[in-house]
Amino acid sequence: MFRFISRVLAAGLLLTAGGVNAQVVVSQLHGGGGNSGATYRSDYIELHNNGVTSVDLTGWSVQYASSTGTTWTRTNLSGSIAAGGYYLIKQADGANTAALALPTPDATGTIAMSGTAGKVALTNNQTTLTGACPTGGAIVDFVGFGTANCSETAPTPAPSNTLAVLRADSGCTDTANNSTDFATGAPNPRNSAATAFVCGGGGTPLVSVNDVSAIEGDSGTTQFFFAFGLSQPAGPGGVSVQYATADGTATAGVDYVAGSGTLTIPEGSNSVAFSVTVNGDTASEPDETFFVNIVSATGANIADGQGLGTIQNDDVSVVQIHDIQGNGLLSPLNGAVVTTEGIVTAQKFNNGFFLQAADANVDADPNTSEGIFVFTSTAPPATAAVGNRVRVTGTVSEFTPST
Repeated sequence: MFRFISRVLAAGLLLTAGGVNAQVVVSQLHGGGGNSGATYRSDYIELHNNGVTSVDLTGWSVQYASSTGTTWTRTNLSGSIAAGGYYLIKQADGANTAALALPTPDATGTIAMSGTAGKVALTNNQTTLTGACPTGGAIVDFVGFGTANCSETAPTPAPSNTLAVLRADSGCTDTANNSTDFATGAPNPRNSAATAFVCGGGGTPLVSVNDVSAIEGDSGTTQFFFAFGLSQPAGPGGVSVQYATADGTATAGVDYVAGSGTLTIPEGSNSVAFSVTVNGDTASEPDETFFVNIVSATGANIADGQGLGTIQNDDVSVVQIHDIQGNGLLSPLNGAVVTTEGIVTAQKFNNGFFLQAADANVDADPNTSEGIFVFTSTAPPATAAVGNRVRVTGTVSEFTPST
């Protein structure tokens, strides 16, 4: 096994959750995923950041109850949502496997939502709600849809197998009235990779810096290409961005060349690119990281001010899966940190995935196994999609599932 690394009007149960104009809101719901006629095979909940700064969702959750239910089911969240960005939470699959898969979700749960009526809460903690119409400061946003007995003012129109409910103005409309803030429409799930939509349109642009991950190489240098990107073209005078690198687990002068300076995005343009030099070596070591920080910006607000550079170590000895499993009851490598690779065959438990050795890497011993479970503790990363060949590093551990 591997370890990867709101108020109530009692008569009508009407709720004002988290106050008007919450920064992060539920922007779309679809509970008909995988049903007959559905476009997508999965239920989903989508969030939108209506503010001009990113929000860390670590420790937050989305929760669901039936239209009149008092029992809530929770999906925990992690990561962040950029200014104007979207965050997609996949829920249960339906039986219609011919329907499309969702875009890569940012979080994954197992909630089987109703296709026509229900209640969804976004909370800034991971404590399961209780009651038909829960209240409290932890509720950031609340949506009752269809015939739900609790909502912000009144529930949304009823969705269906083929219709989602979508918050108006690409997620920006928030008057604390579900019935007018949402309308039904064709499902349009958006994840963190979707184009950001900054509420308010043509104001000051938002600037962000991307993350970069690449192999270091055995010698010489490799350029890691970063870019400062804007949510809309730079205005008169352009946008100036001052930046500086900083050590993570990588060390400037050894693993990479420190850099700093000021770059300008010209008027009418959306981005400017630059590079950081990474030094190659032949040392077998863990992946290492450094940061590119936006120190200040003129002509733009900072949305995501830190880019992560991951120097992938390519000087590793790959241990085959059958050698990890061994031909006895216990792994001969139990407790060791190893690197292996294989094909992802399935995801399970919302905390890991299964790897199978490629045909070229199997051995002839019938007592060894060519499969292994990779434990990630949270939802597997997007790169661990079924069919992908991946390389993983982790600690071998014996585990017997309870079911």
